Amino acid sequence: MVIKTLSSAYNRMLESRLARGVAWSFIGVLISKGFLLISFILISRVTSVSAYGQIGIIKSSMTTFSLLGLASFGLTATRYISLRLKKDKESTSRILTLTFVLTLMISLLICILINVFSNDFTTVVLGSDNLIPYITFISLSIFLGAIFGFLTGALAGFEKFKQI
Repeated sequence: MVIKTLSSAYNRMLESRLARGVAWSFIGVLISKGFLLISFILISRVTSVSAYGQIGIIKSSMTTFSLLGLASFGLTATRYISLRLKKDKESTSRILTLTFVLTLMISLLICILINVFSNDFTTVVLGSDNLIPYITFISLSIFLGAIFGFLTGALAGFEKFKQI
């Protein structure tokens, strides 16, 4: 009887923590996607059709590079921190350090590769040489986005949803 009561209390506590985490994550995604939608509506009103198309190609390329190389690091941090934090803090620290170092190395490599091939990308795909500074800005954005994604994943693993 006592074990059943304790098990039930633990399950309710776990469900409550999960519900709060999901709610905070949903609110964060809703706000960020809402701002993104508003910004693209404003951009579409201000720019020409060809400029908006170039922006779309650049945005799609940025998303693709971000997803290919960096999407799993935040998820890895979330999963392993939440699984091991209470059991083995030293193992959690090693996983966190390794994941952060890999995030830095791969995102830096992607940033360098984008800058090396930016001239070819803008000339062949976009048909304009004057967009190279924007591609450089995007490579820095991908680099910082990777670090932000990792840190967001780590905070989620530590269940610090309000700080996210």
